[in-house]
This record gives sequence, C-alpha cells and structure tokens, in this order.
Amino acid sequence: MFWVWRGDYMNLGPGAELGIYFRDERNDLYLLGYEHWEIDSDDLTFPMGMKLAIRNMIGKYSYYEYNPSEQQWWITSFVVERASVFTVGPDRIAATFWVDFTGREGMYNAFRTSPSYNINEYWTFNDNNHRATLTFGEERSCFLFQ
Repeated sequence: MFWVWRGDYMNLGPGAELGIYFRDERNDLYLLGYEHWEIDSDDLTFPMGMKLAIRNMIGKYSYYEYNPSEQQWWITSFVVERASVFTVGPDRIAATFWVDFTGREGMYNAFRTSPSYNINEYWTFNDNNHRATLTFGEERSCFLFQ
C-alpha cells in the first residue's frame, strides 16, 4: 500500500511524504481486529523522487525537488525555512512522487492493473521505464516527471 500525505507538519513547515507499507496478517494487532500496516525497509525499497510546488499568500509558487541516490521505502520533503506561525494548508501544496519498479516488473504490473489504482486519476504509469507517478494538488500539471 502507498500512503501519501501533504500539508504543514507542525514545526517542519509545508511538505509531503509517500511511504510503502504492507499488512502482516500474523501481527497481533491485526489478529485483534485492528487495521495495522508495517514497513519492510529491506525488501520493499525503490528508487523514488519527489517535487513540491508551494503557493504563497500572493499566488507565487516556489518549487522544490528531492531525488535521493539510495533506494527508499519512504520519501519526504519539508520546506523548513517556510515553517512559521502561518500554516500553509494542503490546498496550497502540490506534490509529485515517482517510484521506479525496474527489476520488479511483476510488482509494477500488479500495481498498474490493481482496481484500486488503475482508475485513479492521480496515478500515471510509464510502461517503457516501469515508473509509476502520483501527482496531486491544486496545480497538478505544473511539474509532471517525464
């Protein structure tokens, strides 16, 4: 499962994150009837990147990009210098994330054809490079990854 969030996170400032989680049906919380998701930081890591566009009070955009060289199970970026007493709501933040499934084409195809994602307007898929891209926010077309 991909968990995605955007907003103003307390003292960190505006930003967004995407993480990959799985449900372990052997987990005690799951067995007790609770919805519980876990991480696998060894086997569920991928090349990932992200971009943010943040609109200020007068309508001007600032753009930020983060493309770590190592594989991730979770990627996040916050604009700390924008942290202040004035909250930047999610309606002023657009985020684009990409996940590269190269070498895991079976997982890519299962994800791409999943009823939960293939009808979702926020995900796009590039079958040539096995990359899934999620873009959401007020100005979705301002910075799509190619």
